[in-house]
Amino acid sequence: MPGTKHRGSAGISESPAPGETGSASRRRLLKSLAAGSGALAAAHALPGRWTRPLVDAVLLPAHAQSTLLTGSQTFLFTGTEQTFIVPTTATSITVIANGAGGGGGGGFSTIGGNGGSGGQVQAIVPVTPLESLSVFVGGGGGSATASSAGAGGYNGGATGSVGTSPPNAGGGGGGASQLMRGLTLLVEAPGGGGGGSSVDGNGGAGGGGAGGTGGIAPFGAGGDGGNGLGATGGTGGAGDGSVIAVDGSSGSLVINW
Repeated sequence: MPGTKHRGSAGISESPAPGETGSASRRRLLKSLAAGSGALAAAHALPGRWTRPLVDAVLLPAHAQSTLLTGSQTFLFTGTEQTFIVPTTATSITVIANGAGGGGGGGFSTIGGNGGSGGQVQAIVPVTPLESLSVFVGGGGGSATASSAGAGGYNGGATGSVGTSPPNAGGGGGGASQLMRGLTLLVEAPGGGGGGSSVDGNGGAGGGGAGGTGGIAPFGAGGDGGNGLGATGGTGGAGDGSVIAVDGSSGSLVINW
């Protein structure tokens, strides 16, 4: 004879059938539960009442955490385009850009002209949170030897020219440092001009709209970029194993929000 079923607040339970042992009764009860819809088991899996979670805070992604406060990011020369993602809290940024210096001029028997300094520009730029801006940091102009012109610095610096006779050459112009939104130029710090040689090789012009003029031989120093501040131009040198010309210093770009 099967056990008697009882209905209570916790659901249906069964009392053991006459002569049935406790273990057999338990097996029959488990079997009846397993055959059910599962709702009863799910109900027992839930806590009897709400309990306070151990952690109240929500951990934000790393990029979101870094944009909650004001901050600063510095970009140095890499020779490639770099990217700045506007923080979620920023509606304007302050940009300090430094153009690169020009390289020193070469010489046949005496020292060539010095490279010019890169320009410095500071500007406040309205921005949209999370927009992507492009950063270009100017490379220093290359120094010249007695017979080889200095290469132009990355991002617009012009290569120096080689003289006719005797061998001599001018330094390369420094590259500009820029912040752009797509194809729109937002901020630009021009590069300094390259130094002229000791005879007749002229230095290359600096990059950017107001880049320094290349030094005119003999011994002409490269012109400074706009505002005459920022990265220091390379010191002029001489060819033929005398004083060695020096490359211009690279630029930089700092963004504060």
